[in-house]
Formats: sequence, structure tokens, C-alpha cells
Amino acid sequence: MHSFKLNPTPRVLIVLTETAMKPIDALCELVDNSINSFRNTGLGNTHTNEIHIEIPTQGDLQDTDDKWFIRASDNGPGMSPDAAEKALTAG
Repeated sequence: MHSFKLNPTPRVLIVLTETAMKPIDALCELVDNSINSFRNTGLGNTHTNEIHIEIPTQGDLQDTDDKWFIRASDNGPGMSPDAAEKALTAG
């Protein structure tokens, strides 16, 4: 398991709070990244590409524990730990 050091500067955090991206736009961006990964690696012709989106049910949203989440995953080639850290680091 690889851990990531994610320490954005306060300026980046302020910019992120002012971004006009809606949650659906963020989800679409994740799906688009998966599709681009398949295309860029040539996996589109070699195996069945899968993208999975898990969303909470109405019952989950009413749960007082607030432990629900949205998860997007695919069976693409993934990233190296260094590439993932760079992709996740704001700024």
C-alpha cells in the first residue's frame, strides 16, 4: 500500500472552494478520465473495458451516520504511485 503526501497550499484550497464545478461535472470528469485511459493505452481493442459508479441509495442519504460516498472505478491500467500522487496534489 502506497501513501500519498497531499499538502496543498492555503491559496490552492481557497481557489478550489471558488470553483464552479458541480458534483455531476466532477463525476463526469472521472468517467472521462477512465475512457481516456482506455484510449491512450490501446486497451479499447484488447479487453472489455469496465467503468463502475457506486452511488448512495435514498436510504443511505437519510442515514444519520453520514458515511455514504460516491465511488468511480475502472479496470484500466492505473497509475504509478508517483503519477497518482502528482495527479492528486492540488497545485
